Amino acid sequence: MEEGDFRLVSVETNVATGRLRAEPSYTLQPVHTPDTVLGCWITNVGFSGNPGRQYCDLTGRFDIHVWYSYDHMRRSEVVTHTVTFHGRVTLRQLVDERTGEDERCFVTVTTPPTCVDVAIRQDVLHVTVELAVAVAVFGRARLCVHVYPNELAEAGDKKGYWDKGYIEEAK
Repeated sequence: MEEGDFRLVSVETNVATGRLRAEPSYTLQPVHTPDTVLGCWITNVGFSGNPGRQYCDLTGRFDIHVWYSYDHMRRSEVVTHTVTFHGRVTLRQLVDERTGEDERCFVTVTTPPTCVDVAIRQDVLHVTVELAVAVAVFGRARLCVHVYPNELAEAGDKKGYWDKGYIEEAK
């Protein structure tokens, strides 16, 4: 091969990925002294990420709703609290040459936040949440590609495939 057979190209691609599984805990202060917890659910889930070289800083926000009884289990009420989640996702690099320019982070919730434990301690509700996210960082990368002469490119287009064996035959 001759020296001019390779080109350095810049492409936008998935440059890094990562996953995070977490079980953060939150404290909710109800208006009345709770007797027992009747239910717990989470709504209004949203996550975003800020990519870095080795990590993606993750920020999430969701509402925790806890239904509890009070007044010797004669009345019930739902307490709602909006909480924020901060985490750091370790990235696995997919390309060797990331430029770091104009990188964007896409966050996918793989396991929606769910309440795994709610406990009453000293008239306060302690909620443990389980969640999992996947992160994909898209940005510019440099790749080295092999460039074939026009006659080989046209022949490969006519055959409809780009098999290395065919290209060797055509030479």
